[in-house]
Amino acid sequence: MIRFTKKKPEETPEALRRVTQEQNPLFKLFIKELENALGAAESLMKLLPKLLEECLTQSLKHVLDEHIKNSETQIKRIEKIFEINGTLRENDASPVMDCLIKDLKKSIKGLPTSAVKDAAMISSLQKIESYEMACYSIALTYAKQLELQEEIGFLQQSLAEEQSSNTKITTIAEGGFFTKGVNIIASKEKAG
Repeated sequence: MIRFTKKKPEETPEALRRVTQEQNPLFKLFIKELENALGAAESLMKLLPKLLEECLTQSLKHVLDEHIKNSETQIKRIEKIFEINGTLRENDASPVMDCLIKDLKKSIKGLPTSAVKDAAMISSLQKIESYEMACYSIALTYAKQLELQEEIGFLQQSLAEEQSSNTKITTIAEGGFFTKGVNIIASKEKAG
């Protein structure tokens, strides 16, 4: 059950509308999804700098560095949404993200810095991106149904950033017109 810690509501029409929103079951789902997205972004903020040190491919390093900056901004947006709605988050962790990160760590454990390690990292990162996109997409759908206009804008920005990161990671894996993908390079590496 989700519980909200409330700030003292002001006696304005907007504040009264927000109090009514808190009684709406869909609003409670909206807040839960934001908590999932926030927990995921915070977990990634701890993980990505470590991955930066372990990857070989410069383009992957660039995308990871960009993702760190995006995650910082996304955390601020979600915190702003909590502030707008006068709610504080109840759940710090994202159990799904914790499992995805555990899977990533397991997949790269013991691998030397190589294209194979980058390929393993990318496959796990694609799963993580899919989860993040799902969190933002679900929260965005709820925000639209609840007619939370400012929140919709924040969530659209975050979803677009996640979609862009996913596309870039996929391109690194598959390659492009002028480059071989990490997966092709990894397939030609010899076991070490």
